[in-house]
Amino acid sequence: MNFESWVKPHIENGKGYIAYNFNLYELDEDYFGAELVASTAYDPDDDDWACETGFSSGDELFEFESKNWETAQKEFLAMASALIEKEGISVFGDKVEFVTAGFIDGALEVLYSKN
Repeated sequence: MNFESWVKPHIENGKGYIAYNFNLYELDEDYFGAELVASTAYDPDDDDWACETGFSSGDELFEFESKNWETAQKEFLAMASALIEKEGISVFGDKVEFVTAGFIDGALEVLYSKN
């Protein structure tokens, strides 16, 4: 399954939030996963905001292969950025103010900020 086919139904189920994050996980050697979470709050100075979720894609991860975690993050950021470029930020709904992505134990990269 491609990224767009995986993410669009989850975005549709999670509309109405102001902040979205793609949690990235290393599942196995050279194998990674992404979870979409959404929140009613966002704190640019504290990446733990993404732990306070109102919506999550849960165990339905987008799984992909990559040679290491650094490359996986770059590739995933490119996929998510391409979706925003193609569909526009409104794909996340009319309240979205922030979209971020990153590994759960690392810093989050901002893909979109309303400010």
